[in-house]
Amino acid sequence: MPKSICLSLVFLFLFSAKPDCKEHRTGSVIIKDRTIEEDLEVFGNLHFENLTVTGKTKVSGAVDGDQGTFDALDVDGSVDITNTHVQTLNVEGFVKGINITVDGETAIFGFLQARRGKFKDLTITTNKIILINCCTDNILIKSTDKPEDENKTTQTLILQGKCIINGNITFEGENGTIIMGQKAKINGKVIGGKVTLRDKKAKAKGR
Repeated sequence: MPKSICLSLVFLFLFSAKPDCKEHRTGSVIIKDRTIEEDLEVFGNLHFENLTVTGKTKVSGAVDGDQGTFDALDVDGSVDITNTHVQTLNVEGFVKGINITVDGETAIFGFLQARRGKFKDLTITTNKIILINCCTDNILIKSTDKPEDENKTTQTLILQGKCIINGNITFEGENGTIIMGQKAKINGKVIGGKVTLRDKKAKAKGR
């Protein structure tokens, strides 16, 4: 093959190959005051302050931080965040959040405690959830029992402050308990669980 043709093929391959539009980090990572206009992948713990990621974010470790904006946030570890806006959230670990907003789907395999949070639909696999002054659409609480378990585990959802649930609350294991504060409100139905009112001012529809 002539040399000129070989060089042409090499240049064609280099310019046509898709770049790896992803930022990779390893170890304990601290990112402050940055906008990352690509995917972010961290193998280790991530601490952030004033971080925006326009692509997908995947973290194999714990995440904590303040003032974040993420497209898709996928975490295999614990999450402790404040003042953060996410399009979709997927976590295998416990989640604690203050002033967090998730526009799309939220899936959590672990404990959740949120204060002043706004969610669309929540799918959670855990035995205890605490929501304080939060607003959500539907909540699906997946069973933590194994098929061979004879006794069903009680799963508890605590609604404190001005919580508003605009959809249904479904306990997949059919052994759920909702403890509602005086200002909490459920606009949908409760399926597979019962409601305990802390006082007469709490409002609930359905059982």
